[in-house]
Formats: sequence, structure tokens, C-alpha cells
Amino acid sequence: GQMASTLDGQPLVDLRAEIGGRDVRTIAFNLRAAPDPLLPETVRPLIAGGIDPEGTLGIKPGGGTIQVTDFSARSAAGTVTASGVLGLSEPGDLAVSITVADARAFATLVPDVTWSGATLRARLQGTVNAPHVTAEATAQNLAAAEFRVGTSRLNLVAAAEQGFEQPIGIRADLTLSGVASEDPRLETLLTDGIRLNVAGSLDQAGTLVADRIDLQARGLALGGSARAENWGAKA
Repeated sequence: GQMASTLDGQPLVDLRAEIGGRDVRTIAFNLRAAPDPLLPETVRPLIAGGIDPEGTLGIKPGGGTIQVTDFSARSAAGTVTASGVLGLSEPGDLAVSITVADARAFATLVPDVTWSGATLRARLQGTVNAPHVTAEATAQNLAAAEFRVGTSRLNLVAAAEQGFEQPIGIRADLTLSGVASEDPRLETLLTDGIRLNVAGSLDQAGTLVADRIDLQARGLALGGSARAENWGAKA
């Protein structure tokens, strides 16, 4: 089938899809969307020129999982790809990759932060209601406020196998290299980069517990812990 819509005479959505299969329903689709007029000014640059998702989904009887094959979506903001099995009521294993070329499309959202390239690779295991997520994010030539970072790398693990009603276990490892500041007094401290490790948990009520915080830089090692409640209202 095919569906198309326009807004004030301009193309808005063009969707083509094929559905087939007996035991497993497969949906192969190709979508072209240009919703610029419907979006606020701050978000519009992210999809300027349209967005183009396509891929194939396979749905088993009962809908316990969704097989994702060669899914991709492209826009001015970057590219998203995904493949694997998305777990709904049954466990799955889905890999997702997000690539952002540079910060220009995000200038209206974060005008004081720039970068030359960024990627995020994540793996979602289990079900959407009880997931185990591992992710790695990298950014090149990140600049914010008076600091510049050549390479930023964040490794994150979020474990919610018991569901979101229980605290979500979180481990994060942030490494910054090629760090520079406009303040010359910080040069010695930043020359070998910075590494930050955090281990703790987060729950639905906004209670964030950092059982361990370790910060390392040249000539400096800090260790501590923290607790915030009600999303930071009390800390």
C-alpha cells in the first residue's frame, strides 16, 4: 500500500509499505516525511530537508518480540540504524547506532556547545519494561564554556532487569583527553586528561544514589559519594 499527504500543497508524508507472511508478519516500509511546518523553530533544523526512515519489521504471533532488519533513518541531525530483536513481552537483543556529523543542526538547542563528530552505540537486552542497556558514546572536538576536549568517551551500563519499579543500577565511565582551558592555571591539571567513574542507582521517585565517585587527573585523585532526592530538590 501507499499513503501520501500534503499540507498547504507541500508534501508532508509519503509512506510505502508491504505486509506479508502467515506465521510471522513482515512489514517492509519506506517513509519520506517533511514535517518542518509543524515543528517549533528550535527543533526544525534537526529535520530540515526531511527525514527518511526505512527497514523491515517481523512480528511473531502474540507480539512478544519484533525482529528489526536494516532499519535506518536519516535527517539533517544525523543517522540512526538498528538491527536485532526488540523484546516486548519476551526477551530480545537490539543494537542501535546513532551518528551525528557536527553540531550545526543543534545550534538552536545548545548554542554554547559544539563538536565536530559524535557517535552513540547502544545494546538493549531483555524487554522494554525490564531492560539491560549498555552504551558507548564518543565525541570529537567538544567545546563548552571555556573548555575544549579533543576526544570524549562515555561508557554506560543501566540495569533494570527487575523492572522500573525497582532502582535502576547505573555505572558510568567518562574519559576526556586533549583537554584545554582558557585559564592557564589549569594547564598542568588537564594535560593528562580527566577520568570520572560513577556507580549507583536511580529510581522513579527521582532518588539518585552515587555509592562511588572517583575523579582522576594529573596529580589529583578524588573519591566520594552523593545522594539526591526528588530530582535534586534535596541533596
